[in-house]
Amino acid sequence: MATALYPGAFKPPHRGHFEVVKKLLDGTHNGKLYTKDTSDKDATAALAGKTDKIDPIDKVVIFIGAKERNGISTDISVAIWEVYKKYLGNVELYYEVSNPMQNASSYAKKRPDEKFYAITGIRSEEDMIDLKRISSFKNRENVEGLIISAPGGTRATDFRQAILSGNLDSVRDFFPKELKREEILGIIRMLKDSIIAERMQKALEETMQNLFEEEKVEERTTALSLKPTKSADRAQLLTLFNRIRNQIETPGVKVVFKDDHIEVGLEDYRQDQFDFKPYMASLLEHMIDEGMKIVPLPEITIKRDVNEAGNFFGKTAYYDPNVKEVVLYVEGRHPKDIMRSFSHEMIHHMQNLENRLGSIGTSNTNEDDNLLKIEQEAYLKGNITFRNWEDKIKNQDKEVMAEGKYDKLTNVLSKIAFEFFKDVHDRGDKKGEFTFKVGNPDHDNVDIESREFEFDFMGIVKYTKDEYKVDGGANAGYDDDGDEIQPMLNVAFKIPKNPDWQEVSMDIKDVVRHELEHLTQDGENVRSGKYLPDDKDLRDLMDAGMLDKDLYFTLDKEVDAMIQGLYYKAKKSKKPFADVVDDYLNKAMISLDNKEKVLNLWRKRLPALGIKQRL
Repeated sequence: MATALYPGAFKPPHRGHFEVVKKLLDGTHNGKLYTKDTSDKDATAALAGKTDKIDPIDKVVIFIGAKERNGISTDISVAIWEVYKKYLGNVELYYEVSNPMQNASSYAKKRPDEKFYAITGIRSEEDMIDLKRISSFKNRENVEGLIISAPGGTRATDFRQAILSGNLDSVRDFFPKELKREEILGIIRMLKDSIIAERMQKALEETMQNLFEEEKVEERTTALSLKPTKSADRAQLLTLFNRIRNQIETPGVKVVFKDDHIEVGLEDYRQDQFDFKPYMASLLEHMIDEGMKIVPLPEITIKRDVNEAGNFFGKTAYYDPNVKEVVLYVEGRHPKDIMRSFSHEMIHHMQNLENRLGSIGTSNTNEDDNLLKIEQEAYLKGNITFRNWEDKIKNQDKEVMAEGKYDKLTNVLSKIAFEFFKDVHDRGDKKGEFTFKVGNPDHDNVDIESREFEFDFMGIVKYTKDEYKVDGGANAGYDDDGDEIQPMLNVAFKIPKNPDWQEVSMDIKDVVRHELEHLTQDGENVRSGKYLPDDKDLRDLMDAGMLDKDLYFTLDKEVDAMIQGLYYKAKKSKKPFADVVDDYLNKAMISLDNKEKVLNLWRKRLPALGIKQRL
């Protein structure tokens, strides 16, 4: 006899999950055994109906993810499984550890004399990537992977949508047929409030579009008239009106309910929707690249003040040196003008960090010569810096402001590491460390928001007399025993006391992008088409001196990571990609013969990565 380990998020558990457990216990599952190395072939066979004979399963242990997803908490998932258990038999629930894969692996490790099957359900080829999770059971000789195929099976997304409809007939097919009507209604009530709360925060506009059609308005009109479709009666209109009114808290926005429509008055509508963040980030990076002392960065506050906007002598922006804060007044102003003010105030921030502001007791430039000089510099340097940045952006490819999702996250992480390293240096400390949590704020408390990745971002810096060493690493999410752990990305630098900060900044960018690519190759952050098998054996042989160390530059995982990191560095440093690669390989002291072999390999790889460069 054996036990089945069934880990998952289960947000929420539905009929498909129920059927997997039921078939495991009654022996009708038609499962297919698989390993990490044969998962794609075995999955194709499973979807085609191929099966393997396995030991009878007398118990199923369900491991529920502890993170909230789609508004559904672990408590709700557990409560639903408790209802399902009444119709299933020998089922245990575990949910103490946030990562269900880690929980399942630990469960098997504690019971080395028992036989286990690690269950993964797939409905189509899209789910095949889930089979990589078997890596969590590395070194678990008592665990085998078992595919349970259910083509066309239930998806949680459709289930949640059906719950929102409130129609029992449309929801019934998502529940096990064994459940009673009262049990189904109880679960629906449990789920609906949570799903609606989450959906309303993220999809108010989508809801409005489904119920209303927007009237065509002139370009400069500042009000939208939303008329109900035939499917929306007065009661629906009033309900949605209250939701809109409660959601919109921006000053100057009016929501008026009429008998047959809703009027939403949006003063400076286009401006309210303008996102300054990517432009500010780009301008700040430009300032750092130009050697301006603006780190640590100030707090940035955006204010919409109708009174200031209506006053000819009203405030447009100011810098508070006591709390290191830049305040921008945006009401009624062109975004470009606001960014010019931002550049001006950042010069004041630089003056403050250089201890040049002093104690100025007036805002009148006619009364204080020092203030006049300070303001002259801010106007002159602020404006010319903004103009140089603007010209650089306009002359670059139009896609620069819409970098890929990996590059955007790389930019955020690189800035954090650079600011930290520089702060440690400026304080005179010999070393420093930081750790930040990267992930989806909908699922967990995080320091850095990412809807694509989840990992701990760590940094270590040591200041030396004259040694400069660049290093980094990534862990897909497994320890040496194969137990699932939190994925990690780290940067580790040794920096001389008189560093070239431009060089440090560019090397941080390279390392972060390099290691981020490694995270996509395996583990919790693996991406479709990017998975690469473990190459630890080859690395161990190189470390032991049994293989040429230059082989490192030809490893599948390293080729992609090196190319992506160096390509990102080339873009940011505005240097030819070929020159950046050449400099990197020369510093690595690779032999001339091997260098040409590496370049030939990388040249062949570039098209597959979508990089239009020559080496």
